Amino acid sequence: MWGAALQIGDLILASEEIYGDEGAMTSGGFLDMESLGFPLAEAGGERWFNRFPADPELLGRNHRLIAAQAGAGRRWRSARW
Repeated sequence: MWGAALQIGDLILASEEIYGDEGAMTSGGFLDMESLGFPLAEAGGERWFNRFPADPELLGRNHRLIAAQAGAGRRWRSARW
């Protein structure tokens, strides 16, 4: 588990946020917001339900910044899920 290895001051970059608790319990089980047809956010013709992607440009910029810090003697580990 990644969380077990984190220390104070460590930084994690996420490619998306997942709102796993947004939805409704029905007699047939849990339905997420997409199944219910209710977006949690809308902008520019796009609709987001339970998954919110990070800005790829911002994520890439921060990834490069953290990698550069590894050269300054800081711990660095990259993982893709």
